[in-house]
Amino acid sequence: GDRVQAGQILAQLDERRLQAQLKESRARMEKAQYDLERYNDIRDRGLRAITEQEYQTAVTEATLAEAQNEIAIQNLEDAILKTRVDGVISKRMAQLGQSVNMHEMILEILELGRVLLVVGVPESRIRDVKVGQAVHVNFIASDAFGRPHRHAEGVVHQVGEAADEKLGLFEVEIAIANPN
Repeated sequence: GDRVQAGQILAQLDERRLQAQLKESRARMEKAQYDLERYNDIRDRGLRAITEQEYQTAVTEATLAEAQNEIAIQNLEDAILKTRVDGVISKRMAQLGQSVNMHEMILEILELGRVLLVVGVPESRIRDVKVGQAVHVNFIASDAFGRPHRHAEGVVHQVGEAADEKLGLFEVEIAIANPN
């Protein structure tokens, strides 16, 4: 039931191991770059002290070290869990102080500022539906309090790639503003 705002930090993993991995990846990258610069210098001088295979290995090592460093940086950034939307925490799958792993789901947040209406569209009409397209929705039902819903304006948020096997309809999500 806690309200959260976009950008708010919700949780943070212990970063000590990730910091150590980043230091290690930086050291490997610096060594690989130094070796490659040294090999380039040898080649520029026309010396034949290294083979082409040794040079290509140095190029590969430098490229791999840079990639590993980028992964380490991303893992460190991912250690901080921030919400992307304003909403309400509807479910907690982890408790304060509990050990969790990266990419493990620990919270479910309901975005109240908009709702997604899921409708089925027949194959004959699905070609006309595009993500980002404005949509006018007419409702024929009432809300939980018996008040009739008249209509709403929305935007196509997502279009299903395949039709439902039983119904033969494509699932289309329509984002509708929910200011109240």
